[in-house]
Amino acid sequence: MKRSKRSVLIPTMQQVEGERAKLLYKKKYKKILCSTASILVVVAAAAVLVSTIFLPVVQVSGSSMEPSLKDGDILLLVKSNKYVRGELC
Repeated sequence: MKRSKRSVLIPTMQQVEGERAKLLYKKKYKKILCSTASILVVVAAAAVLVSTIFLPVVQVSGSSMEPSLKDGDILLLVKSNKYVRGELC
């Protein structure tokens, strides 16, 4: 069997540097994208936690609170242990 001689092209330094720059850019882009996504998830989780534990949002149903509150009113509650006479709780 005869082996045919094939010529191998070696890339130039500019081509190697260009490929290296592309790979570094992709790596940096992925890192920034992942960090941004993780920060957004943490902020969303914190917002949900704060809104459910400390500042729940409720909607009035029924007419038992009239004339102060009407049916369908939306309230932002502030949880506290200090009550003053005349406050809604």
